[in-house]
Amino acid sequence: MTNQKARIENATVPLEFLQPHPKNYNRHNMPGVVTRMVGRMRGAAFTAPIIINPDGVILAGHLRRRALLELQAQGEQELPGIGPGWQIPVRIFYGTKKQELAILAGDNTPKFDFDYDVDMLTELLSELAGEDMLDATGYDAEMLDSLIAETVPDQEVDPASEWEGMPEFHQPESRPHRTIIIHMESEEAVQDFQRILGQTITSETKFLFHPKQVKADWESQRYATEATEPECES
Repeated sequence: MTNQKARIENATVPLEFLQPHPKNYNRHNMPGVVTRMVGRMRGAAFTAPIIINPDGVILAGHLRRRALLELQAQGEQELPGIGPGWQIPVRIFYGTKKQELAILAGDNTPKFDFDYDVDMLTELLSELAGEDMLDATGYDAEMLDSLIAETVPDQEVDPASEWEGMPEFHQPESRPHRTIIIHMESEEAVQDFQRILGQTITSETKFLFHPKQVKADWESQRYATEATEPECES
């Protein structure tokens, strides 16, 4: 570990001076990520300077750069926090290459080390949504709905109440009264046993019921509403 003291200077640079770091691991390619950042900047302002090294390589702020390029491509003329001619506020970091990599690695820490008060965040976003300011937060309606769902207490389900109003259904006893194993000493014995039972025994036969069982027609007892459409034959 180095003990070299780093320093930071505030400045403004042209947008085209900013370059992505070749080791940036967060590609920001998930659907809607850039669009939401554009909404934040357009709805509020550019509030967080991008951190770069003296060569203009970004150490923190790759997503902000992509959003700025998108706004520029859309013909945006003025943006609070951005200087005329797309002069971007930056903080120039002067330090070692290892220190630069440490800033790059720490710019997108995993979400598991965050501790959100979901109720408070949901209340805040709902208030902004009512003022048509949700886009300026980087959240969208789908994300807000997901947060609201997290804040709704789980409701216990009473299985018995779920069956209220359903038609009665009684399934007859299907277990045999008694099971025995019969050994046949010859093919003639098999043929004789077939004749006695009145049933066919093949090489695939594993068991038989006596008297012979007729396959139950459960399909005709299927519960259906008046709106149920009959299945079409193909």
